Amino acid sequence: MPCEKITMVLPDFGGGGAERIMVFLANAFADRGIDITFLAGRAEGPCLSDLSPRVRLVDLGVSRFALAVPRLVQHLNRVAPDAVLSALTHANLVTLLAGWLARRGPRIVVAEHNSTTMLANAGSGAKQAVKTALMRRLYPRADCITFVSHAMQDEFATLFRLPPERLATVYNPVPVDKLRGLAATGPTHPWLARKDGLVVIAAGRLTEQKDFPTLLRAFSRLSPPARLIIFGEGPDRVSLTALRAELGLEDRVDLPGFVANLPAELAASDLFVLSSRWEGLPGVLLEALALDVPVVATNCPTGPEEILQGGRWGRLVPVGRAQDLAVAMQAALDQPSSTTGDEVLARFAPDHIVEQYLKILLPGRGARD
Repeated sequence: MPCEKITMVLPDFGGGGAERIMVFLANAFADRGIDITFLAGRAEGPCLSDLSPRVRLVDLGVSRFALAVPRLVQHLNRVAPDAVLSALTHANLVTLLAGWLARRGPRIVVAEHNSTTMLANAGSGAKQAVKTALMRRLYPRADCITFVSHAMQDEFATLFRLPPERLATVYNPVPVDKLRGLAATGPTHPWLARKDGLVVIAAGRLTEQKDFPTLLRAFSRLSPPARLIIFGEGPDRVSLTALRAELGLEDRVDLPGFVANLPAELAASDLFVLSSRWEGLPGVLLEALALDVPVVATNCPTGPEEILQGGRWGRLVPVGRAQDLAVAMQAALDQPSSTTGDEVLARFAPDHIVEQYLKILLPGRGARD
């Protein structure tokens, strides 16, 4: 029987959750004997180093991913893959257009990793209107659209009136054993390596989405004082540094930038806080749970409520409410409770996630095995 072929599509190998998941899936598919080709608008970014040598990499070399349409059409006509999996909205639109133009379009699955709230906050009004119009036109052409949470699937189905039989929720995988192995190496931040008090951790790009200003205001209300480390980098660094000074928190809040081994820092902390205004399925929240770190999260669209099962595994608070966030953080520090990781994370087992994707991409595979 000829080897099954899957093509994966991304603009680049940036350090976001979608890129990490796509590399993980490409490697896992290749390990199962499937012929995998990865097309990237630019073969660059921190996730590229994790790509298996078993995966064939094609650098399209385009400055903007919209320019990749001719190369994608050429690839589909020449290689004739059994299925294509793309991720991130702009890559999904380009892939669907190429599939439409190809002589014999393959089965195309597109993956969405952020809520419609994220889409609404991406770019100018005119730019977003064009993107929304293209999604309404092209997304119904997908053989399947996957989402990382049920709440996100419901959002998209309502907004774009997508056929329910072509929608599926597939969670992001959580490699618990790998995370715990990374955590065992120990933290490098001095507040954690030489711990002499309570330390709270947050992590993510310093942008509006993560709403770290509300976190800083909430943290300033804690008693007795703890310390807060916000790992990450981004355009809001200057304003966050100014707010830290305004609140008199320079000695208690550190913004050290990105960290190479976040699980090691997380595992040594007393509390993880997610203060986001919107998410898809926040991976760092799942990592904290995998490491048995108590968590507090905003009940933002989408993901935290689904992960924490309505507050069963961590405290949920309204978005943008510093007082409510402060109360929840205080309670979590005063009465810490660890999660039962295996029970929480059974839904996110990597092998289970890989098989879900394969059933969607190659629906006849099981019958042929």
